[in-house]
Amino acid sequence: TLGFTFTRTGTAEGSHTPIGDARLFVDTTQVAELAEMRVHPGTFGLAGATLSVGRNTGSPVSNAFRAPFPFTGGT
Repeated sequence: TLGFTFTRTGTAEGSHTPIGDARLFVDTTQVAELAEMRVHPGTFGLAGATLSVGRNTGSPVSNAFRAPFPFTGGT
């Protein structure tokens, strides 16, 4: 299981950009961290598309690709 936490520590000066500490987990084990990460303050996408992990819920890239086409090859 892939996990991610973001703890906001502030805002970039002169903007609305959140700054914080990020941690990446595999199962319950922390495998990476990044201090003072800047993130986009919102989400956006053409036709309502958003970030997905392990599946695609948006428009297919070709007629041979049918959403949600979940990823099943990993461990």
